Amino acid sequence: MSRRRTVFRAIRIIGLSVALAAPVAVSFTTPSTVGAATFINSAAPPIWNGQISQIGVWRPSLGTWWTVSAGSQQWGINGDVPVPADYDFDGKTDLAVWRPSTGVWFALDSSTGRTTSRTKQWGTAGDVPVPGDYDADGKVDFAVWRPSTGEWFTRDSSTGYTTGRTQQWGTAGDVPVPGMYDGDGQTDFATWRPSTGMWSIIDSTTGYKHGVRSGARGDVPILFYDCYRKFLVTWRPTTGFWTFTDLQGAYAGGRNWGFSGDVPVTGNFTGSSCIN
Repeated sequence: MSRRRTVFRAIRIIGLSVALAAPVAVSFTTPSTVGAATFINSAAPPIWNGQISQIGVWRPSLGTWWTVSAGSQQWGINGDVPVPADYDFDGKTDLAVWRPSTGVWFALDSSTGRTTSRTKQWGTAGDVPVPGDYDADGKVDFAVWRPSTGEWFTRDSSTGYTTGRTQQWGTAGDVPVPGMYDGDGQTDFATWRPSTGMWSIIDSTTGYKHGVRSGARGDVPILFYDCYRKFLVTWRPTTGFWTFTDLQGAYAGGRNWGFSGDVPVTGNFTGSSCIN
């Protein structure tokens, strides 16, 4: 298995707004090279923040998204970072990218059939974008994580993105993996360490700090939800295989989707509700 280590450089967040043209949306047909396999040992339909979710990949060379259930769409350019989330608050995950060269977020609104978009400047080159609901108001906040200091910087939707919070968690070489691990409706700060496969989490409710091992160097970590449980997911670029483990580190299933060079993404792209 190939081993890679990403090195980030630190630059202060720039708070100025930057006006740029959004990426152009163009539909593509899913190529036969993106192959699906059977999901193994799934106990319930996967979800995202309380709703049914799907897995997918974003291909930097084309700027194209392929999801298991919602087809394909071009959004973004090579060098962008995919940051899917529900930015227009309609219950569907929007296709979105963050541009390191400018710190601008570009989100394609699902509420208008992806005919309109929105932008926001937050962060700069060297940061890692980490959208989530850090203020627990049910809406997505813009946020970045700074590898050189391990600090998280948010802009909260509850204040119209005018104020936010900071938190130190993680160190250079870690990968940020925010999510609702404790199920309280507020995004928890969390990181994954490639050298050990350790997920380190701060529960937003209690401040309790804990960890679990899952994955290996070279994998890409993602938090994943179903109707009843949460999964720690690692995607292996060399094989395109998604491995699901529970919060105790026990294997729960897996499937293939994507290829080396892709970036794994998850979200409720279809707006489906969880069926109990």
